[in-house]
Amino acid sequence: MRLPAAILFPVALALSMAPHGQASDMHKGHGAPTHTAGMAKPGSCDLAVRVTEAAERQAGGAHHKGMPASHHAVPGKDMVHMKGAHTIHEPQHGGAFFMAPNKMHHLEGMYSEACGFQLVFYNAFTKSIRADRFRAMIKVVPTKDDEPEVMRFLSKTQHDTVLHATVGNEVSRPFTIELYIEFPDSDEPQLFTIKVPAKSS
Repeated sequence: MRLPAAILFPVALALSMAPHGQASDMHKGHGAPTHTAGMAKPGSCDLAVRVTEAAERQAGGAHHKGMPASHHAVPGKDMVHMKGAHTIHEPQHGGAFFMAPNKMHHLEGMYSEACGFQLVFYNAFTKSIRADRFRAMIKVVPTKDDEPEVMRFLSKTQHDTVLHATVGNEVSRPFTIELYIEFPDSDEPQLFTIKVPAKSS
């Protein structure tokens, strides 16, 4: 079930009011995964994400029909369909890689000054799927007390295969990106935390 914008906007407002270093009620005690952002690949901001109909028919894809990956497989047909799932847990674009709590999706977030924040999604087999079924926002939490928190909703780019947001120059590295994603099968956004390190000298 997708949350309408009327619900997501109050969530964004509540998050913006959380002081530095404090978790909002939305994610206190949830043990949200934290990764340090890898170096984004140099060059074009076009990630050249290729989505196939076959990937969309597998678990996590828009056209998958069958047992969700989060359920226990039973001998026979379902086991065959999930064979090979969750064997690749590595970033494909040099970013921070996560498995979603629903065990149906994987995701990867990338940040660079040139390209801003980019987010791609994968099915249970770590094959690229369209991003237009997901809604997401980021909260950029600075390290320095005199810098503001920055909030952005992600928008679709690149033929609906990537979600993207600019961060701007109000916040200097290092900083933390709190990524909130509304999955198609969830009633509330899930939190993923990405640490963006200081620039190497």
